[in-house]
Amino acid sequence: MFLPKPTIEYALTKNWEVYAGGEWRSGAYRVSEDFGTEHGEPGLDDNDFSYRELRGLAGIAYRPCRNFRLAIEGGYAFQRKAEFRQADATLKGDGAPFIQILAAGQF
Repeated sequence: MFLPKPTIEYALTKNWEVYAGGEWRSGAYRVSEDFGTEHGEPGLDDNDFSYRELRGLAGIAYRPCRNFRLAIEGGYAFQRKAEFRQADATLKGDGAPFIQILAAGQF
């Protein structure tokens, strides 16, 4: 699931903007039948888990027209956590930098 990404934006020109903000990302997934066994935790085999992370980010975007946007952004993902509810287990990950290229359009 992708939730809103609150940002503060500054228009450099009519077509270019810079921004900074935050993002909360989450999703639900399922691991393979032998995932836990391969990693020394057989209780995690064939299990559903939810993942979430918080991100701080900054980027620059180009809008060649009103309905299309290209952007490149980067930042740091923190509070990364996977919860295996059936196994009553939580895995916490270290923070990590990220960079992404985005394209969005409306028709």
